[in-house]
Amino acid sequence: MTTDNSSAAQGQAGIGFALLEAVFATTPADRAPDADTDVVHRLETFHETYPNVGDDLQALINLGEAPVREVMGEDMMVGRLKSEALMGVAMTFANLDPRVSTAADAAAHSREELEAAYTAIPGLGAGTFEQFLTRLGLTDSED
Repeated sequence: MTTDNSSAAQGQAGIGFALLEAVFATTPADRAPDADTDVVHRLETFHETYPNVGDDLQALINLGEAPVREVMGEDMMVGRLKSEALMGVAMTFANLDPRVSTAADAAAHSREELEAAYTAIPGLGAGTFEQFLTRLGLTDSED
């Protein structure tokens, strides 16, 4: 894998924020006039409230699911909270060998290994995995 600066240029570099943005699937369509339903606004609030999560999955794991749900809401996917899926994939990455806690740690793993860990969580698939890689600034060197 190679690293590009696209996510850094967007100001959202780091594995914690990349994962959060992918799981909560932010696209231009996610902008809403109501701040409570606007995913982008909720992400901005999360970034401001928990900046230490930026490139530290252990900080996200230590934070726990409840604060994520409190800021990000109770959005669901396949019958479970997105906040639960987020914590599940963070813990799955942390259990890889070697452990993934930062963007640099993720870059040390193969795309296949990361995708298998990511998609092992019910509701998380190839589409949001691609969003995760893009937001993290990792691209397949064969592309």
